[in-house]
Amino acid sequence: MEPPVSPLRSHQQHLRPFDGTHSGGSSPLGGERSPRSSEDGTRERQSPAELTQSRDNSVHGPSALGGAMHAMSPEMQLSLYPLFFCEDRHESAEVCREGAGVSRAEHAAEVSRWRMKERMKTTSVALVMCLNIGVDPPDVLKISPCARMECWINPLAMQPAKALEAIGKALQAQYERWQPRAKYKTQLDPTVEDVKKLCQSCRRAAKNERVLLHYNGHGVPRPTSNGEIWVFNKSYTQYIPLSVCDLQSWTGNPAIYVFDCGGAGVLVDAFLQLAQQRGGLAKPTPRTA
Repeated sequence: MEPPVSPLRSHQQHLRPFDGTHSGGSSPLGGERSPRSSEDGTRERQSPAELTQSRDNSVHGPSALGGAMHAMSPEMQLSLYPLFFCEDRHESAEVCREGAGVSRAEHAAEVSRWRMKERMKTTSVALVMCLNIGVDPPDVLKISPCARMECWINPLAMQPAKALEAIGKALQAQYERWQPRAKYKTQLDPTVEDVKKLCQSCRRAAKNERVLLHYNGHGVPRPTSNGEIWVFNKSYTQYIPLSVCDLQSWTGNPAIYVFDCGGAGVLVDAFLQLAQQRGGLAKPTPRTA
């Protein structure tokens, strides 16, 4: 009884390359020479049968084990595909490579197109949590079961007030892993006046540095087409709209805005319109998930 052959070894035998030194100098496909070249060194065209066998022996070919790709790790598979770098810094590196006849001044001008003019720090972070745990917004229909976790915390597993506070602390802890030295301020289920005081205090603390404002609106209606988010009144009986124009005027520049709510794309359009109306503002870079 012959010993069993391992799948990897069988795979290696299946992928054995064409070699002129194969038994008697003949090709593994049969014949006296390799189908890739003739006796005088010129390349010959392969027959359909030879092309089929060559394709079966390729890395991506349909072998009995599904091709050599199945025996590779994901990293090895990724290395088989070409990568293209089309950012400005990559293209400028090609243009301004040494020996390309580019002067030092031209090189500096080319690099300055993509390199940041100056480093900036995020020194102040404002967290606005509008959850209103236990009351679903009127424009949101949640089926059962549905996703309800906030910062990996189930808000229905404890009292609403305790859950809201725990979620706010968990979000702050997540941001602190990224920026531990920033100053954090949180508003839980705030009113318009609460948000205004929060933004203005963060701007005073940050001075000319960057402010990050994170808005969680999973407990309020979706943003409006006019670029308005929702907060609460003092008695939590009404949803009060808050314009992103007012939000930006309180927060100032520079700033990063994170809108964690449904339909946040309409707020990106509102910010773009706001940047066009105020020519002195830097054009925002929209990023939506």
